[in-house]
Amino acid sequence: MISTLYKYPWFANEHVSLKERDMIFDITCNLLRTLMRQLRTAHHRRNEIVPQLTVELLQEFLRAALTVPFSQRQKAVVVDVMNEHEHGVLVSSVGYQGLGSLIEAWPFEALDKKPGVQLEVVDVR
Repeated sequence: MISTLYKYPWFANEHVSLKERDMIFDITCNLLRTLMRQLRTAHHRRNEIVPQLTVELLQEFLRAALTVPFSQRQKAVVVDVMNEHEHGVLVSSVGYQGLGSLIEAWPFEALDKKPGVQLEVVDVR
């Protein structure tokens, strides 16, 4: 899924609908939850750890999910999913800085703030 997220033709917005993006997002969240569940289960059963299921894999998957052009609200959901499963610390380790408290007032589904722009500039409150 990581490769799919990175290689999907996001740049060809005339070919990628919001419905498709939303479906990919839903799958991504479900797979993140599954991976975190499997990691927790493997942690409790040390003798049955699958070597391919690592926190590093989760971190790379998270980086992909927060890098591709999901909406700001969708990225906030990814962060919430990570926090629910006690992996919130990984969010800052991949360098993601979302809109913080501005996410509640963010009205856009397909527009994002330009990287590097301070949150005060886009504060719509």
